[in-house]
Formats: sequence, C-alpha cells, structure tokens
Amino acid sequence: IPHGERERFGRIGSQIAEMLGSFFRGRMLVCLLKGLVLAVVLKLAGFPYALLVGVVSGFLSLVPFVGPACGYGLAFVLGLLEFSLASCAIRIAIVYSIGELMEGYVLLPRVLGDSMGLHPIVVIASLMVFGAALGLFGMLLALPLTSVAVIVARELVLPALAELAEGRGGSGARPPAPAAAPAAAGKPAE
Repeated sequence: IPHGERERFGRIGSQIAEMLGSFFRGRMLVCLLKGLVLAVVLKLAGFPYALLVGVVSGFLSLVPFVGPACGYGLAFVLGLLEFSLASCAIRIAIVYSIGELMEGYVLLPRVLGDSMGLHPIVVIASLMVFGAALGLFGMLLALPLTSVAVIVARELVLPALAELAEGRGGSGARPPAPAAAPAAAGKPAE
C-alpha cells in the first residue's frame, strides 16, 4: 500500500472490521428474537417444551434453510406427543410460517439492517440477489459483502468520481481541451 494511502486503507479496514462485528452481533440478536417469537407462538399453539424448542429453533436458524428444517423436525416430533399427526402438521406449519415471515420481513431488515447501517430494502434485495446467484452460500455472505461494497464505494469510488466531476482527475491536473477538427480541404468552414 503506498505511503499516502495507508491511512485511508487503515480506515477502510477498521470500518469493515466494525461492520463484521455488527453483523455477527445483529445475527445473534435476530436468532434470539426469532427463538422467543417461536417459543411464544408454540406455547399459544399448546406445544410441550415450547421455550426450549423455540430458542433451539431460533439459534438453528443461523444457518439458512437447514436450521429451520431441523427446528421444524424437532418441534414436529415433540408435537406428536400431544396432538394427532394432521393436527400437529397443521399447527407446526402455521407456527414456523409465522417465524419465517417475522425473520425475513421484520427482524432481518430492521435489526440487522440497522446494526449494519443498511436500508431494509437493501437488505431484502441483497439477500434475494445473492441467494439467487449463489444459493445457500450466497445468503450467508449477502449482507457482509453488501456492507463491504458500500464501504469501499463510499471511501474509494465516490471520492474518485467527485475528483473526476471537478475536472481534477487522478493527478490533479485538468485534462487537455479537445483540439478543433481541421476543415476539409477545399470546403469553407461553417
């Protein structure tokens, strides 16, 4: 890194480190809140061990798709102790649908987006784009990569564009004016 740019790159690195810390703290808070929501809804639906199953399901949701499926299976097995097969399946489907909707449309955009400084629409869009492009792995990396892109754009790209707009370019010198095109031989200039 050139000597003149070390301070800037150090600032970018510290912002990225702070953002990653915010991401992990926010993700854990989302898991805890989702677990509590699931516990309350499971209790209202009459499931045994609602608090334990809800909190475990919430923390399993740290891994997209796989975690909620494991939590769903755990709740289904325990629900069979209390309800018939059809009743258990319907209740679990309703409970976990509520939990997934809460996580996807309320908790992730609000809690995680606020902790990382991203707008809720940016959070939803980045999850959809990275999920469609890279699948499960993309959903895990969507928000950290989006935040890194925002930091790099803010610290490197926007100042360079501002310099270009002011006409300074990268060297501080103004670009030369374009030369006038010579008139064609034999034709008068208009």
